Amino acid sequence: MASKSPPSISVAEVSTTVLSFGSLSRIGPQTSSGATQSRGGTRLCSPLPPSLSQSTSDSARAAIRSSTPETPPYGAGELGVAFAQADRLGGTVYDLAARDDGSIDLLLAVPAGTGVDAAFASIVLRDLYRRQGRAAEPAARVSALLVDYDASPLSREVELLCAHFGADGTVRGVIAGLRAPVVIDAAGAWRDVALGAPLSLSARRLAAPLLPFECSLADGAFALFDDGLAPGAERRLPLAAALERIADRLVRRRQDPQSAAEDVVAEAVKRYKKRHSDDFFALIARSL
Repeated sequence: MASKSPPSISVAEVSTTVLSFGSLSRIGPQTSSGATQSRGGTRLCSPLPPSLSQSTSDSARAAIRSSTPETPPYGAGELGVAFAQADRLGGTVYDLAARDDGSIDLLLAVPAGTGVDAAFASIVLRDLYRRQGRAAEPAARVSALLVDYDASPLSREVELLCAHFGADGTVRGVIAGLRAPVVIDAAGAWRDVALGAPLSLSARRLAAPLLPFECSLADGAFALFDDGLAPGAERRLPLAAALERIADRLVRRRQDPQSAAEDVVAEAVKRYKKRHSDDFFALIARSL
């Protein structure tokens, strides 16, 4: 049975909210003042009264939180998801939906930069994704999604992963820019999911080539972790270390996927405290 859809924030609502405050940020070359380094380039913030900036940030944060989906049951096994918003507003957004056969569709998207513009760009992207039907394979869904997203005045460069967790335990998807997911075997060893050759796709807002992947939960648990930072950024919790902790919790500590995902995200938040400008996301799927 299909899961209940969370409330959706429409593109029109987002556009009205953003335009009412003007253009709040942009990606561009570094200057001597007002620049902060974030994923996708240097973010330049136009000065805003503190009360207005905080009000807009709170609205964007609330919009993402209110439309974040609950984790649906997965017919082929267990699914655990954890998401933590940064103290300073990031733009990470995700969507999970169950099909009638018990399979699951996933979208994880990370627009470039941080702040209100990045947050609203992510809401637009997710709203466009939710308007699509669920029958198409991930590559076709992303191709159609980016046509509409590229045309949006709120769009910006984005890294993403789109995947289908089949009722038979097969995981098929496409990824652009994000770290590859991993498969964790019964002994706790993990390896990157193999990525295929780049797909032909003309999308000006895609941050990196779109690569296909396929794996099976019969070979081990599927795990994904992202912290919103650029690949070469200095990390207090490296991505590989986070994935190692997921493997440890699943295999050696015998935690379920939900508990393992929550623990690793909580550790990441604790390590960075208020010095992290993006969001944390972890997903774990394994067969019964």
